[in-house]
Amino acid sequence: MNIARYLLESRGVGNAMRRLPRIAGRFGVTPRTMERRLEEFTELTARYGCRPTLAVTAVLMERYPDAFRRLAEGAELAVHGYVHTDYQQLDEAAQTEHMERALRAFQGVSLQPAGFRCPYLRWNVETFQVARKFGLTYSSNYSLAWDTVPPDHVEPADWDAYQKGLRLYGTRRAADYPSLPAVVHGGLLDMPASLPDDEAMVDRLALSPAAREAAWLGILDRTYSLGEHFTLILHHERVPMCGPALEAVLARARSYDPPVYVAPLGDVAEWWLRRRHQRLTVEPASEGRYRVTAPDCPGLTVLVRNAETEPAAAPWYGND
Repeated sequence: MNIARYLLESRGVGNAMRRLPRIAGRFGVTPRTMERRLEEFTELTARYGCRPTLAVTAVLMERYPDAFRRLAEGAELAVHGYVHTDYQQLDEAAQTEHMERALRAFQGVSLQPAGFRCPYLRWNVETFQVARKFGLTYSSNYSLAWDTVPPDHVEPADWDAYQKGLRLYGTRRAADYPSLPAVVHGGLLDMPASLPDDEAMVDRLALSPAAREAAWLGILDRTYSLGEHFTLILHHERVPMCGPALEAVLARARSYDPPVYVAPLGDVAEWWLRRRHQRLTVEPASEGRYRVTAPDCPGLTVLVRNAETEPAAAPWYGND
């Protein structure tokens, strides 16, 4: 799927024709525009003590290896296909070839990626099986839509364009599914992406800067209250437009007590997979008392609520 076809399917002819000139303006005609936006991205996240995961179309890494070597110093880089195409339409053999070429491009800059995200969030079962075959451990291809943008706050045509995008991605409602990592096809861990993303907010819903910030803060507040996971998507070309909203999210995340784990997807995946294999042993000790034995795992903490412990436990938050 090339970008023209994607625009026509996801927006219709009129909206697509209006979008093409904007794409050219944002991407620029030289790689320096891309580099500058990516530098702005990593500088912003560094101010809040974190690193982003940036999904990279590997053919760009072949063309501009020095730029991506520098970028890897401040970000985790994940695979975003070899070229920006619709992997849902490719069979296993074609996807294997694309993945081989993508990983060679990463190896050319001395990087070993752990995860991937498909262009347009479009995949098939073979996509996950191929990724697993090549040793990748996580993906972020499922997507959940949060109802943080009221439909009556946007133009009907814009809302329709957003809904077309959700259908194209195969997005599910966050109200119906937990936003948590899950092991999917081929044993890969998938961390669902949270929508609306930057593309939806700017190009589909035409949200104001204040509304963009409110939409993402709304997702953050809800995932925090539910104890769930917020994977924010921001493409480098929209950093000037959505950077302030990202900064608002990071500032609020750093203000929470208990704190939020803000980390690249690779770090989250490593922690989740390690946690997934740990088991507590709980044995009756006496009336109303239990002996809890934790595995010998660095960084593991047993959290209990409304319980007296021996020896006395360290207080964390509230009754926990």
